[in-house]
Amino acid sequence: MKTFIIILVFSFVTSLSFSNDAVKKKEYKQDTLFSSKNMSHGGYGGLVAKYTKINGKNALLLGVRGGWIINHTFVIGVGGYGLAPIYKNYTLSPRENDRMDMGYGGILLEFIVLDRSIIHISFGALTGGGAVTYNKNKNDIDQFAFIEPEFNLIVNVFEWMRLGVGGSYRFVRGINREGSSNSSLSGPAGHILFKFGKF
Repeated sequence: MKTFIIILVFSFVTSLSFSNDAVKKKEYKQDTLFSSKNMSHGGYGGLVAKYTKINGKNALLLGVRGGWIINHTFVIGVGGYGLAPIYKNYTLSPRENDRMDMGYGGILLEFIVLDRSIIHISFGALTGGGAVTYNKNKNDIDQFAFIEPEFNLIVNVFEWMRLGVGGSYRFVRGINREGSSNSSLSGPAGHILFKFGKF
């Protein structure tokens, strides 16, 4: 009888031990952005029109962007912008007789919040390098580095299309031309964007 009681107690204690281990494992299980079991992938390409000021003058930048979407939340991609063609015969340079062209691009990082909602937000940043040329002379050029944080309000139009409006601020460093400066090429911008892809 004693032997039976000892076996019974030992079995009960052992079962409690395994039960506690199972609870602990469940308690310490974490949800992660890069889960090998639950990870999903997508991607998109997009078109962007951006209004800003350059050297104190109104300017329109046109651009493209795209990236790899991880778990409907995080985007790693690239983007780039250039002055719209309407500025071929209109100067944005501080010098009246100069014709100025500008382009920049780099790596895009974006974080999407509640992407399944019809209206949701995203925020991120584009960072890289660019150049300003004058009078279409490749030897008359200023190169610069930049970072441009942004915020977007996005509408799910179709499963494969998103429409967004947003704002950004361009921080430029490296401009050395007389009459121009980092601050004259830096500044806020407002934009409209179209995204197409698998979200």
